[in-house]
Amino acid sequence: MKTEAVIEMLPWDSEHFGCRIARVVPKRLTHSISQEITDQAEKEGVDCLYLLADASDRETIRWAERMRFRLVDIRLNLEAETGAAPPTTRSLAADIPIRLAVQEDLPGLQELSQNAFRDSRFYRDPQFPDALCDRLYERWIENLLTSPSAFVFVSGAPGQPQGYTACRLRDGIGEIDLLSVAPDAKTRGLGRALLEAALRRFAESGADRILSVTQGQNLKAQRVAMRAGIFPVDVQVWYHRWRCDSEAEGMLSPIASSGARSYVNS
Repeated sequence: MKTEAVIEMLPWDSEHFGCRIARVVPKRLTHSISQEITDQAEKEGVDCLYLLADASDRETIRWAERMRFRLVDIRLNLEAETGAAPPTTRSLAADIPIRLAVQEDLPGLQELSQNAFRDSRFYRDPQFPDALCDRLYERWIENLLTSPSAFVFVSGAPGQPQGYTACRLRDGIGEIDLLSVAPDAKTRGLGRALLEAALRRFAESGADRILSVTQGQNLKAQRVAMRAGIFPVDVQVWYHRWRCDSEAEGMLSPIASSGARSYVNS
C-alpha cells in the first residue's frame, strides 16, 4: 500500500533559498503523523520544513514543540463579506486616485516591497538572510504583475508608485496577497483606498469569497483592513524546522543527515 504523503516539496522556495524546503500537509499533528513526517523528510533530504498549524489545537502545538519546530509567525486570517460594498464612511481614502499598475511601475513596486514585510515569517527565521527575503518579495510582486489571474492597484504617477495592493481571483475566490505603502503616505489613508479598490474589483467580478492574511503582531495592517471592511476570522501559527537544528539538539525523532548539504546561513 502506498503511504500517503504528509510533506510536499516546494521547488520555488527551494530554488530561491538554495536548500531543500518542504511543507507539512496535515494542519494537525499526532504521534503517528509526526513519525511519518520525520520519515518522509529524512527520505527526501529536507533541510527546512514549514508547518502551518491550527492555533487552537493543543495536541498539535505540543507535538510541534517536541519535534523542535520553531514558532516564526502568528497568522491572522481575514475575510470580507461577499458582495458587500466597501464602507461608505467619508475618509481621505475617497479622494485618492487609484489605477492598475503597468510594467513601468515594476522597479518602484519592488522598492516598496523591500522593507514592507519585515514582520513576515521569512525575516523572523534567522536561517534566511534578509537579502534573500527582500528578493523573495521583489520576485513575488513581479510574478503577480505579469500573472493573468492577478491585478495590482497602485497610487502615483506611472513609474512612481506610492503604494500598491496585489490581488488574485481564482475559482471564484478573491485573495489579497500583498499591500505596501510608502512611509510618507501612510497617514493619508492610502492603504484603505487600495484595499477598497480591490474589494470593488472582486465585487464586480462576482467573487464568492474575499480572503486576506496578515501577521498577528501587525496591528496597523489589521486596523487598515478592518476600516476597509475586512475582518479576522481565525488564527493559525507558522513553524519552521531546520535539520541542522534537529541534529544539534538531539530531537525526539531526528531528521537524519544523508551526506553533506549546504545550509542557508544568516
